[in-house]
Amino acid sequence: MRTLLTGIEKERQRIAQELHDGSGVSLSTLKMKLHLLKDKASEQDSTGNINDLMKEVDRIYEDIRSISHNLMPKTLSKLGLYPALDELLDQFRIAAPQTRFHYYRKTSVRRLNENATINIFRIIQELLTNIVKHANANEVSLQLIDHPDALVISVEDDGIGFDTREVKTGIGITSLESRVQMLAGSLYMDSSPQNGTFVSVSVPLKSLD
Repeated sequence: MRTLLTGIEKERQRIAQELHDGSGVSLSTLKMKLHLLKDKASEQDSTGNINDLMKEVDRIYEDIRSISHNLMPKTLSKLGLYPALDELLDQFRIAAPQTRFHYYRKTSVRRLNENATINIFRIIQELLTNIVKHANANEVSLQLIDHPDALVISVEDDGIGFDTREVKTGIGITSLESRVQMLAGSLYMDSSPQNGTFVSVSVPLKSLD
């Protein structure tokens, strides 16, 4: 599973880069050509058709940019974990306006290594995605706090909860546990039907540098 997850992240990075550098550049070039063609067009019908094509190019470009960002957020690779989490929370607030997301961080300012950055981001992304999809929660709390020897990440919601015994072998839990193991960390999960869910991940500070 460790090898699989590492391979998946590398493939995500490769595809995101190809989408950005290949298809994105091609669409930008096509739009420039359409602009030139529009300037030369004299008939009203032709101008209207070109405008429709330009709108379609814009739509495709936004789709590609969205896919590329989801595969590997540029903020994550350029600025690091904490700015990427700020951006992620903003996206969830827009996608799920019925849910209130609270975010508290008390950590030292440090640049985490690539392994820690990617895996912590994916852990939080997976947990928040599951809440939005399945929990029917009104309140969600994300906390990242430095302890003397570990970074502790907790995610809590007031949703419908679930029986932890029934999901222990699910692929989502397996992936989550594997990412925690890759960081030499520990995972604690507490949930029951109609009582919300609390998840805590502890990552040794030595795994972050």
